Amino acid sequence: MVDQAPYFLKMRRWWKGVDIFQKAYLLFPVHAEFLKQEWSYLNEPGSLEGFHLHGSVRRNLPRNICKKAIEVPQQENDYDCGLFVLYYMKRFIEEAPERLHEKDLSKFGKRWFQPEEASALRKELRALLLRLFEEAKYNSDMTEPASRERPFR
Repeated sequence: MVDQAPYFLKMRRWWKGVDIFQKAYLLFPVHAEFLKQEWSYLNEPGSLEGFHLHGSVRRNLPRNICKKAIEVPQQENDYDCGLFVLYYMKRFIEEAPERLHEKDLSKFGKRWFQPEEASALRKELRALLLRLFEEAKYNSDMTEPASRERPFR
């Protein structure tokens, strides 16, 4: 079996100094095996130096986390997985309450949105990138020195 610790520690640098268990939501795709490793890491002696995780939170957290699978719209091709992750996050950020309770889960599900909506994000992102590129090009053109042609005599 491959030692997962190096991979875990590399990934853990993404939130160095942040107590992810104090956050209302975690919006990044991870496997449940991973969350267990994060929990174990935080409970190792010395792992919490400079990291403020209140003892009662650490003791009560396992009881406060529930695992609930929700069937959500799925991509209908082999290439829109990244778009779907971004679209899930976008929609969730727009629609999620400050704190998610079990009763709130009914707003998410297979009918949450149509798969075509997530696939359409590609066009939105392309248009945004083109606009930003054009703005950056325009701004750089405006800051270039004037032409070095000879002055009119």
